[in-house]
Amino acid sequence: MEALNNILNRVSARELSSPYPNTDEMELIYKAALRAPDHAWLRPSTFIEVKDEALDKLSKIFVKYGESLPDISDEVLKKYQNAPYRAPMIIILVNTVKEHPKVPAIEQKLSTATAAQVAQVALAAPAAQVVPAVPAAPLLPALQSKWDSRAMERQGTDWQRPGVLEHRHGRA
Repeated sequence: MEALNNILNRVSARELSSPYPNTDEMELIYKAALRAPDHAWLRPSTFIEVKDEALDKLSKIFVKYGESLPDISDEVLKKYQNAPYRAPMIIILVNTVKEHPKVPAIEQKLSTATAAQVAQVALAAPAAQVVPAVPAAPLLPALQSKWDSRAMERQGTDWQRPGVLEHRHGRA
């Protein structure tokens, strides 16, 4: 009944404040999220945490992307710049489609979408809040060029503890 209660009472917050969930709490969130249906155990989902100084890097990536758009106003560019600071931690989900004769790409994408929903519901427990997710597909090339794609690969036997990419790879 607690899970049903979390679903029925989940709300999206406009902005979040610190503290964000600790390492042990996030480990449970990721384990729960990766219980999403995954036909053939392909594990197409990866979670990347962006927090602390990494929010500054993400802000710069968003601004650079915004500047590449034709006719973008200063007001919209400022929104791009401030977007990462609406929450003390952002979780980026990456779907890596794997060739499989019985599991089409759409099924793998739905697995990642379901993992995102499970994570949101788990984070909606009484001690946590969630800012609504915004698809970042147009930003993907910009993100991939700034972060080592190897950091987005699944590692281990069933899930990856991503950490903050800059700290993990010693990059600023």
